[in-house]
Amino acid sequence: MDMCYANSKLKELDLSSSHLNGKIPIGLGQCIKLQVISLGYNDFTGSIPSGIG
Repeated sequence: MDMCYANSKLKELDLSSSHLNGKIPIGLGQCIKLQVISLGYNDFTGSIPSGIG
């Protein structure tokens, strides 16, 4: 995922209430500094990728 490469120091990501749907991108697991992720109040399907949880 480009955002992890371009923002290698990304620690927090809040996408809550963003009207997103579909699967959570597997690439989020590549954000090695990411400590907090808020995805609530969207319409995601499937399971949480193992690299995230």
